[in-house]
Amino acid sequence: VISLLMDKPRLNLVFIGAAHAGKSTLLAQLLWKCGGIAPREIEKLEAAANADGDPSLKFAWCLDILPKERQDKHTIRWKERQLFIMNYYLRVVDVPGRVDHISNMLRGTSQADAAVLVVDGLSYNYERGKGSMKEHALIAHTFGVKQLVVAINKLDATDAGHYSQQSFDKLAADVQKVIKKVGYNVDKVPIIPLSGWEADNIVERSANMGWYKGPTLLDSLEALQRPEMDVDGPLRIPIMDVRKIIGTGVVAIGTVATGRLVRTQPAEPVAFTPKTAEVPVCTAKSLEMFYSSVQEAIPGDHVGILCKPPADTDRRWYGAIKPGSICFTPRYGHSHNAQSFTAHIIVCNHPGRIQVGYTPMVYCHTAGVACRIEALVCKMVKNEKKDDEEPRALVQGDAALVVMKPLQGLCVTKFDEVPKLGSLVLYDIKRVVAVGIVKDVTPAVCHHHCL
Repeated sequence: VISLLMDKPRLNLVFIGAAHAGKSTLLAQLLWKCGGIAPREIEKLEAAANADGDPSLKFAWCLDILPKERQDKHTIRWKERQLFIMNYYLRVVDVPGRVDHISNMLRGTSQADAAVLVVDGLSYNYERGKGSMKEHALIAHTFGVKQLVVAINKLDATDAGHYSQQSFDKLAADVQKVIKKVGYNVDKVPIIPLSGWEADNIVERSANMGWYKGPTLLDSLEALQRPEMDVDGPLRIPIMDVRKIIGTGVVAIGTVATGRLVRTQPAEPVAFTPKTAEVPVCTAKSLEMFYSSVQEAIPGDHVGILCKPPADTDRRWYGAIKPGSICFTPRYGHSHNAQSFTAHIIVCNHPGRIQVGYTPMVYCHTAGVACRIEALVCKMVKNEKKDDEEPRALVQGDAALVVMKPLQGLCVTKFDEVPKLGSLVLYDIKRVVAVGIVKDVTPAVCHHHCL
């Protein structure tokens, strides 16, 4: 039965939003209502939450499984589950909302096809988390997540009374302004009033909000469209997680960006970049999706690849493949480290001046690497050069072409070739300071002995 369900079109869905907006509870409630969580699991979590003195944690703890997460009562690491609905086989991802764990949020969002932006319906919490909510929406849009559903949560406890239409209308109007500035077409973004705890408007229409005539959350997910996929391009898989099995190999986990990987006999040779002397070409011995063996992986598929090293490889090999690496097949074209790259960036939230030498963290696909600005080439206006003179500095609101140099191994691709591998988020001082796209890449000289 599972294999038949997995034949449905696949879609990667991420739940984003400010801390304490109720993302984990809402997602767990959706999984529970759609049969994605076993009754026995809920019973165990309910008993654990009651023992902790807060019964409302039983759904959140379906996803927040780390002891530190349960102790501090917030998500730290991205989590994923599978969910089968009428039209899709969904891989749903819950990401943290706190700025302390932004790297996990970025990594989880980078491989999504669509997003649910969860908004806290309590006005005080909304105002406190508004900046973070806007930042999450900006990150999603930058990483190519063009389909968005907004869920205004906690309508069962709004300041103006339970299930207040007045509170919903006020928040919905403000959220529309925020996501419009980010770049979303508000006419195509459903905004749903709901309660994650009471399950109002998640799967079934709530009798508590007779004034709402729009779709439920599940209806909106069924209406999502699968993005166009480049199946014929060279294989590129940004690695999101790595499991090491000494003596057997490494399971590299990621979502296929372009191309396809087919399980063949003999096994398909694969390689990884950023390259080091410890990472030779290895073989893809097996492919799995949520512990089920599959014969091939195409764009959008989130797979685990069991990679077997050559027989004479020492143990250093097991630590050389890391999150942020790119898996590729050498016979279909190599993927190289970037010595430097030219990017078109927009400064969106920096309090000072950005000059040559500025070194923020740059997040691209699943990688996060410090990159130094080597040159400010020119300012841009509507994708055209403003003038040929090199600017001395950039300030908030400026758009410019800049040359950046990674301080560690980083693989990026021109945005026009592979958008998922050419979208950039520049992060510094606990905020997104700029976003951009890669326009050109200077590959590093490779002395990789196996390529």
